[in-house]
Amino acid sequence: MIAKCKLLFLFFLFFIFTIGAVNAEEEFKFHLQPKRAPLSSFEDENHSVVRLSNFRDKTIILNIWATYCVPCVLELQSLEQLSKDMGGRIEVIAVSVGPDDSKQIKNFFNKYNIKHLNIYTDKRRAIPTELGITSVPFTLLINSAGAEIARIVGKAEFDTPTIKAQIKNLLRKF
Repeated sequence: MIAKCKLLFLFFLFFIFTIGAVNAEEEFKFHLQPKRAPLSSFEDENHSVVRLSNFRDKTIILNIWATYCVPCVLELQSLEQLSKDMGGRIEVIAVSVGPDDSKQIKNFFNKYNIKHLNIYTDKRRAIPTELGITSVPFTLLINSAGAEIARIVGKAEFDTPTIKAQIKNLLRKF
């Protein structure tokens, strides 16, 4: 009887977490006041140190993800589409915080036909630590002045009309 109760409880937890993942935020939630963007560094595919300040004067979507995260795979594919659709008007920076190296991520990108995103890694998890992020995916919208103005906690579809409209609105303002 106790084993059945445990099994039922585990099923219930799985169901609740699955429903929560499906109904995750689908649009950017804007801050009342801009926040400081992360200062932590990460690496590009050639192991060169990169900082968000390298992208000054650009609107940035900073996505924190990992290859072991199933929602992240879907999210990366929609970020890929958004990057193509926006035609260089925004900089999409997808930073892997998993244990994979650049070569493994390159294979992962090839497997999922991701061609418009650069490979960035943060194996030290410096950005999540600085932001207090405990799970992925997690996405920040950073304006051309280098301030975080919005975020999405959890999975989002970035190639939807709602998110595209939010980004286009932002680009008109700056």
